[in-house]
Amino acid sequence: MPNISSHMAVAKRVQELLKINNDDFYRGNVLPDLYDDKVKSHYRIKGTRYSIPDIKKVKQELDLNKPINLGILTHLLLDKYYLEEYLINIEENVFYEKKVYNDYDVLNKEIINHFQLDIDYIYKILNNFPNDISITKLELIKKCLKIDKEGNTLLLEKNKFINFIENTSIKISKEINSLMK
Repeated sequence: MPNISSHMAVAKRVQELLKINNDDFYRGNVLPDLYDDKVKSHYRIKGTRYSIPDIKKVKQELDLNKPINLGILTHLLLDKYYLEEYLINIEENVFYEKKVYNDYDVLNKEIINHFQLDIDYIYKILNNFPNDISITKLELIKKCLKIDKEGNTLLLEKNKFINFIENTSIKISKEINSLMK
């Protein structure tokens, strides 16, 4: 799955494109990663190569009139497109040797700067979640937002990945917009 700065970049762009001004929308974009049971929180089903979110089930089960649930849907759509459209062109299993995590660390600051993410705002919204989340995972997410690692990426190409985030934000916005009509 993409790193937290990618999820926040998509949240910001979708929020701008759909004129959603709600902290719960941002919270929803983080929420699936704050549970230990990823099968349940990510509605996982078998995909082409990786387990992917079952978007049809998500749409059936969540009340999409609530901003937090639109955020969850946005998070899961990004995961799905990342696994099914972006990573599908990379020959190896990127999670096996954890090379992709190096790339997340190297790209983190670039994504934050490119999409002009307000880290103080993100930290503020990350302090108000349901009691059933993993505090350990929440602290890890906060820590990941501060990573400023120098170096080269091993799998993800910087410009291609940033374009993927931008294009996927537009795609997700259109999909959510069509659901709201």
